[in-house]
Amino acid sequence: FANGNIYIAGADKALNCITTKGTFLWRRNTLAFPTPLLSTSSGGVVYLVNKENNIEAYSSQGVPIWTYKCLETPFFPVYIANDGYLIVTFKNKITCLTRQGKLKWELSLPESPIKEPLEVANKDLILILKDDSFLRISMFGKIQEQLSLKKVINSIRYAPEGYVIAFDDSS
Repeated sequence: FANGNIYIAGADKALNCITTKGTFLWRRNTLAFPTPLLSTSSGGVVYLVNKENNIEAYSSQGVPIWTYKCLETPFFPVYIANDGYLIVTFKNKITCLTRQGKLKWELSLPESPIKEPLEVANKDLILILKDDSFLRISMFGKIQEQLSLKKVINSIRYAPEGYVIAFDDSS
């Protein structure tokens, strides 16, 4: 959902756009069958991961912009950072693409992620890992902080000077 439009990728190898009132706007064939991993930027660019591990980018009018080939299926939909960079999270790595679909950086992860990345103050990314630790990663692909906690992380949210962590025990 973006700019009052709803984007739907279906088993018919097509990306459809309709308004919130149900008016059909456009339909575009995708390169391969889509996965449920679909995201949109604030400007209406649609990022679709297909079953051949490609990320397909479409303009808000449905015009294909670019395709990026991944070696494996991402874990989560493409995360669009506030500055427009695209964050793609995999089982053992995280990558950053430019708006034009070019690789900016790639970082190996010590453990698999369990939640989508989150941008916090200073444009850093937070990534919660399977072992209940988390990473704070700069927008240049450098690990700024890696913490292992004795409690299970429920969520991490943006705060004006950093981030706030909530745990399963409500602390």
